[in-house]
Amino acid sequence: MWVAFRLGERGDSRSVDALVLSLDDSDRDVRGRAAAALIRLGQPAVARLREVLKRVEAPANLYAAAILGYLGTEADVAALERFAENSDVQLAQTAQESVRLIKELKSKVPDPVGYRAAGLTMGR
Repeated sequence: MWVAFRLGERGDSRSVDALVLSLDDSDRDVRGRAAAALIRLGQPAVARLREVLKRVEAPANLYAAAILGYLGTEADVAALERFAENSDVQLAQTAQESVRLIKELKSKVPDPVGYRAAGLTMGR
């Protein structure tokens, strides 16, 4: 596990699979360190986290939902919203918070070219 964590800290995407598997570890500290490393890795981890959210039970899906709050996009909102009504209160709250984070981040994305200020939209 520590090797995967160190690779995650260094940004080595080869560690994604090992780190994702660690989200289901019985040790809470291992799960937390794996989650932190996946957040540091960023986009290379997103596809695997989406798979976990679809197929895996707690605790891995709880951590995947939380991480996607930081790394996910609007494309992840529907999947996360399905968990927002889950009977597992912690998972439901985490999914709701992740949806909020994704939407908040999207609203704060800078408009470097000034399209919105000029009243223009992309593709016109």
